[in-house]
Amino acid sequence: MSSHAQFTETENRLADFDMALSISEKAINHQMQEAWSLWLRRKDGARLDRISLNPPNRKGSPSRTVLDAVLGAPRISLFVPMGGPNDVRVSFPIISGTLQYLDEDDPVVEKIDNWLVTFLTVVDRKVVSRDELYRQDQSSARRVDEIIARHGLGEGAFSIECLFLTLTAADMIRSRSIEPDPEKLSEDQRRNPPTIATATQSKLADCLAHMFTEAAAEKRKFILGTSVHPRALERAPTFTLKDYLFKVTRTAAMHGAAEVASSPPNTLDYLGVFFSGKSLPATVGEADNARARLGPWLPAERTSGRTAMVAGVMAVRGEMVNGHFSDSLRSGFGAEYTRMNADNAARRAQGEVLHPETELPHPEAELLNGMTVGLAGSAITITNQKTFRWTDKTGDEDKNLHLEKHLRLTLSPKAGAGYDVDGELKVMLNRERVMSIRNSRAKATSTAKLTGTVAFEVGGGAIFCNIVPRVSVQFATPVAETTADENWFARTFTNNEWDRQEAGGYTRDSRSAIELMLKRSIEKLNVGLDKFAFIPPGEEVFTFSSPRFTRAGDLMLDVIYKATKLMK
Repeated sequence: MSSHAQFTETENRLADFDMALSISEKAINHQMQEAWSLWLRRKDGARLDRISLNPPNRKGSPSRTVLDAVLGAPRISLFVPMGGPNDVRVSFPIISGTLQYLDEDDPVVEKIDNWLVTFLTVVDRKVVSRDELYRQDQSSARRVDEIIARHGLGEGAFSIECLFLTLTAADMIRSRSIEPDPEKLSEDQRRNPPTIATATQSKLADCLAHMFTEAAAEKRKFILGTSVHPRALERAPTFTLKDYLFKVTRTAAMHGAAEVASSPPNTLDYLGVFFSGKSLPATVGEADNARARLGPWLPAERTSGRTAMVAGVMAVRGEMVNGHFSDSLRSGFGAEYTRMNADNAARRAQGEVLHPETELPHPEAELLNGMTVGLAGSAITITNQKTFRWTDKTGDEDKNLHLEKHLRLTLSPKAGAGYDVDGELKVMLNRERVMSIRNSRAKATSTAKLTGTVAFEVGGGAIFCNIVPRVSVQFATPVAETTADENWFARTFTNNEWDRQEAGGYTRDSRSAIELMLKRSIEKLNVGLDKFAFIPPGEEVFTFSSPRFTRAGDLMLDVIYKATKLMK
């Protein structure tokens, strides 16, 4: 059993979309640290981990409320039971500081020690310009430029979009709660939690609302992720992203630790379509229904730390993968035939070829010519049949040979792995010796059952991903059948046992040559996934690993970070 088999628990099938990128809440909070540092940068380049805020009073003049504090990176919770589909809960830790204000003309100075401010907001998708992205996140902008240059996209031929976390003053005032950070409480404090006065909460909310207002005025936006894709309507038949929706998948509330640990994680899901694939649902209602048909993609153990840690998973619709792999097989076999045929032509140019099956460097090449590669359900089928006839004249004898080669292969997706390979190679030779005494006939058939796997490896580095098949094929011991003239005259005077041995040996040699040819041909194939362009904020970059099929036949890959960090 594949080591990935236990990680294919999703029941999802990509029917309405061509791909899904599902990022766990834990991974998003890992990203939030980088996104927060970007959001805090002012126009002068200064970083504002330590803030000093003095919101205006109702008349617009400086108030007596002053917040001096050290802010930590916000945390996001995707579980909002009564919220809208794009609502999320954001918590801002205030690590330390002081809050000064007037309470009915009495000055108040509150010391802040690990407080947590929580409020509801929304995730929104917006188109941005390259200049705006450079202002928000230079490292992501540089990677976007890399993608644009790689695919030769001119100005106006691409779209850059970002998922933003909307931080507004209205959200802070309307839906906030302020409490001591539960993660920082001592055991005594957990038994007797400290409280924060209502007036203090109100003044603190005013300060943070002022901070959000200033950020909006400076057009500073909180980026959760960036995507880039071409605008062109006609693209080569590849996995080039055309458009996408997003979905907040909520599966686990903050109940008991045991329940959370066994539940699939909350995720932010990108649901995309390719230029060579489907189109997005046409109406809002159809889009909502398509989202609703998809459940969680990630099992709990993939992000809990009990097994390998991943940021998320990417799934590609199985029909797209099979279709692209079929095209690659067809192209790969054609290229191999062209190469082999050129070698054969070079040999023919050196002189007459009387015995092509023994004199040509690639006598088996014709089996690749006209190879039929098709789809049968979720499986890929490969078939071909070739017939050869020639005469070999030696002394007073003519040998008439009739050779047939039959190949049948089936590649079936296997959950938790790549393709299972099953097939058969059959070589049949009819041989007739024409002698002065009489003719001698012999027939040999060599049939070898073929089994194996096509496993996947990932290459290509950051952002870009290539899936390279690794072929392991085993031919079973050939079942050989040989027949020859069995009458007394043939056995005595024509040595038909020699005919039998020669025919059988010939089929074994031919089968071995075909086996080697198939392995070399398939191993040169490559399924390119280098058109994906989802970029998290800052210096972090997604890469992909562990490609395998789901039970529904979609191709799934783990999403990890280029710079591996422990997500606590």
